[in-house]
Amino acid sequence: MSKVLLTGASGFIGTHVRRALWESGYEIVSLVRTAKPEIVPYPNERIVLGTLTEPHILERELTGIDLDFCVHLAWEGIPDYSSQPSMKNLEYGFRVLQLCKTLEIKRLIMAGSCWEYLNPVGMVQEDAALSYENPFKAAKNTLHLMSREFCRENGIAVHWLRFFYVYGEGQRSGSLIPYIVDALKRGVQPALNGAFNQNDFVHVSDVAQAICKSLEHTQSYAVLNVGSGDSIRVLDIAMKTAQMLHMPFDHSQYKPPTAIPHAFWADIRRAEAQLGWCPRVSIQEGIERCIKFANEGTR
Repeated sequence: MSKVLLTGASGFIGTHVRRALWESGYEIVSLVRTAKPEIVPYPNERIVLGTLTEPHILERELTGIDLDFCVHLAWEGIPDYSSQPSMKNLEYGFRVLQLCKTLEIKRLIMAGSCWEYLNPVGMVQEDAALSYENPFKAAKNTLHLMSREFCRENGIAVHWLRFFYVYGEGQRSGSLIPYIVDALKRGVQPALNGAFNQNDFVHVSDVAQAICKSLEHTQSYAVLNVGSGDSIRVLDIAMKTAQMLHMPFDHSQYKPPTAIPHAFWADIRRAEAQLGWCPRVSIQEGIERCIKFANEGTR
């Protein structure tokens, strides 16, 4: 049975990836910063308490465990995209690379972002121009470049997955869909500054499946978009949510800006062809899941 080291295991995406890995039959070594009651190990999982701030301690904890893969999801501080957390996370990424070399891990999956692209418009392919215009984008793209070269030099197969707008159960309360659900349940009209933005929203369970599929992929290096392959206006998400909750919604309160940002969405043909992966959760079903999760949390 293959063993996977998972960083960021207690985060929003990491929680879903843990479950997907377990369901796929992997043994999991999950790195979490602090012990939490809700983090109950799966039968084939080992929880390791620690952070990437002290990689030598982590290396000592992991020495002797025959690890096949590493999935690096940890990225602290979101939604703070300023220089300090971006530099810290970039350093953490470098430490993960070195850890893979030291522990002789031969396959690495790293989490990228659609924010890496420069002025994305329409269907965005993986070879589209990249941006270094803010600290977060610069950190992600620098880590992408360094991981590619480091892994090539050290015989590590690395896959860089660019996630688009990930949403789903367990997402932080200030995120778009949890916020809309909460506001409408309280009878409040959501404040939507970007109501006419049109983006690619992909459900977290589909992201988790893409990661699992990537572990099976043997290509030495790949950049893959992970999105729904479609786009939807923020305003339409709010309207759909209101309909499902049977709550009133006054869409006339939202006035389009003078310049509406260009719609963009992921070209997922490469992920479909190389991984045999495709998104399965529609935006309708995804919102329904978020509403159900919110209702269960208020009981």
